[in-house]
Amino acid sequence: MPRIELKLFGTPRLHIGGVDLTPSRPTVFEILARIILEGPAGIRRGDLAYWMWPDISPSLARANLRVNLTNLRAELANLGISDQFYINGDILSAKSAIDVDIAIFLSRSRTTIANLKTATQPVGKGWNPERWQKESDAVAAHLADRFKALSLTNPEGEAISLLKAAVKSHPASTQLITLLLSELKARNQVDEASQVIIDFENNWINRFGTADLPELSLYTLSAPVKEQRKPPMVAYALPAGCLILILIGYATSQNLRQVSPATTAVLE
Repeated sequence: MPRIELKLFGTPRLHIGGVDLTPSRPTVFEILARIILEGPAGIRRGDLAYWMWPDISPSLARANLRVNLTNLRAELANLGISDQFYINGDILSAKSAIDVDIAIFLSRSRTTIANLKTATQPVGKGWNPERWQKESDAVAAHLADRFKALSLTNPEGEAISLLKAAVKSHPASTQLITLLLSELKARNQVDEASQVIIDFENNWINRFGTADLPELSLYTLSAPVKEQRKPPMVAYALPAGCLILILIGYATSQNLRQVSPATTAVLE
């Protein structure tokens, strides 16, 4: 029996015997992917119907599922893998565990830069992201752990580029955002850090609403202040009172110079 592999990082694909044989019907493929991901334990028809169509009546959702399961049976027959699935009963499942790239990634306790190149892609690109939010959140949390274990200051800057890609794929992940802002702070990249915060807040509000916006620990990031040349001291015959006022004004200006107008707050 040829090996079956489900790949969910980036654009979803189904490989059979090392050949890309992705089903042509997106809805059928997404249903198959859910069944594969549930493993031999499977998923009940009613739960799968609700997962696919949560905004319509249960009866209509089950009717949609019946039509798509008929198409799925035909697809599996064409691929020659019908005997690897239970599609006729109330519980839909694969007969044995099938390799899924995100499941393999989540099981790894160590990850190289090469592994991260694949894992920083969005989960189920092109599919409804709300359906795959649980898997996406699990990947984001594991990515954060893996980035913490790696050196993000490698000479080529490859790790920081991958961290930015991970944030783009998981824009509401506080763990990944915190790591990215920490790296930007270390590089004193104030403008980029400020934009990251703005994008994060917008993405968070779009997903959870303003009431759930987390209270974040803040750092103060200041742009470096260029040292200016001081004019040479010139002696003048001034009254003592005028000299004191001049010195006070000079000291005040020096203190004000310590705070850059580019100062912004970023995550710790």
